[in-house]
Amino acid sequence: MVVVLWALSHLGVRVAATHLYGGGACAIGESKKTDDVERYQQCLLAKNEAQGAFGDSFGAVNALFTGLALAGLVLTLVMHSEGARRVAKPFVIPALDRAEPEARVSVGLPNRAAGQVTLPIEVVLPIRNESDHPALNLTIILSAPGARLEVDRVVDLPIAGRSGRVTAIQSSVSGDAASDFVARVSAEGLELSVELVCESVEGVKWRSSVRYLVRVDPARAVDLDLLRQAIDGPVAEPALWAGNAQVDLLFAAVPGSWSYQEVAGVRARSHRDGRDKRGFWQRLLSVISWFSK
Repeated sequence: MVVVLWALSHLGVRVAATHLYGGGACAIGESKKTDDVERYQQCLLAKNEAQGAFGDSFGAVNALFTGLALAGLVLTLVMHSEGARRVAKPFVIPALDRAEPEARVSVGLPNRAAGQVTLPIEVVLPIRNESDHPALNLTIILSAPGARLEVDRVVDLPIAGRSGRVTAIQSSVSGDAASDFVARVSAEGLELSVELVCESVEGVKWRSSVRYLVRVDPARAVDLDLLRQAIDGPVAEPALWAGNAQVDLLFAAVPGSWSYQEVAGVRARSHRDGRDKRGFWQRLLSVISWFSK
């Protein structure tokens, strides 16, 4: 577009010069009359002006391209800064794995009140940060839509790179949800969704999630009896639930359910270190001011 505009302006200058002073080379007759000399001088002046305008047009184009190059450099630096913010990302994953000795999903002593049974559920969840970058403001979200189970838990302390921790999460299901829970874990299994949302030191949030299939161990008939008695029995039998007995459920990750992505449009407003999370234009202005020094 810039080249087209320059070509049109140059053509306009040439056409105007040709119209006013005629085309071709400037010449003076042999008579060398005063009128011929003046006309020759005017022709040379017109050509010089046309050539000057032609050179000036190159100067304007050069200035334009220089400005565009500077703008492109600034934009590249800003985009590089944006990319660098996303490179330093924590990779925090739930490690609800049977190979982890502390990992556990269990059902505790049922509580029956006003004709409604409540089953306490505890999830002991190991969490690992597999990257070299720390994870801040970690939020754990557990949900099992079929059993109407949903828990949000915020972990206050950050998780350093290449480290982990174990978090115990308590929840419960009651009434019809408790009956559905027992029916599903006793048969085909219940899908438990585990979602971790954390924040990098640069203020970008990342989400990792996985679904687990949770069910009663079919080899342990006593666990089936405990859960069925908790729902069907009028009162929990002390003989069955003696010694704070609990039912440990089997769990395994659902193949293909792992997910890891940036939380689009969500950034931290501030950090405890007082670092300002500036927008795109603020970073652009800071880069321009740095170049102007």
